[in-house]
Amino acid sequence: SPDAASQMAMQLAYYKLHGEPGATYEACAMKNFWHGRTETIRSCTIEAADMCKSFLNNDSDEIKKQKLLAAAATHIEVAKGAQTQSGKYRGVDRHLTALKNIAEMNGKDLGFFKSEGYTKSNTFVMSTSNVTTPFFDLFGFGAVVPHGYGFGYQTLPESLPFCITSFKSCPETGSKKMADAVEESLHEFKKL
Repeated sequence: SPDAASQMAMQLAYYKLHGEPGATYEACAMKNFWHGRTETIRSCTIEAADMCKSFLNNDSDEIKKQKLLAAAATHIEVAKGAQTQSGKYRGVDRHLTALKNIAEMNGKDLGFFKSEGYTKSNTFVMSTSNVTTPFFDLFGFGAVVPHGYGFGYQTLPESLPFCITSFKSCPETGSKKMADAVEESLHEFKKL
């Protein structure tokens, strides 16, 4: 899918610039559910990290292609699970946020919400939203942490426009560097 390709390009670009996978939030509309707003599609999967390593290790084109297709297939399943709340990859972020808020309101200290794993997986260094509509030429989506990036993007028939944001105050990030890395990643995918 074009969305999966876009998300994998962002994953590879981040890995190229920062040497590690980055927790990613992709907005998922939940309009099919009563009072539904959004859920999180978590694009940074094991398969996405394996794909990134394959590209950076200069594996053969065939292996890179296999890893890319596997990562994209997983992304599609994660997106379906988040949106439909069914299957192997159901969205959990809104449920966990509710549990955390209820615990805090009742004075409960649940160590899970202070754990390193929970904290790191919820520090979204990439905050992304695909709004493919004829009403926008381009739109922005802000970075949600000082050392992160925001990606507003569209998957159009003839192009994949991206608007990438980052905080100028952070020396480790830069929208131009990220844009160049995303473009390079997409060109690498196209060659396969």
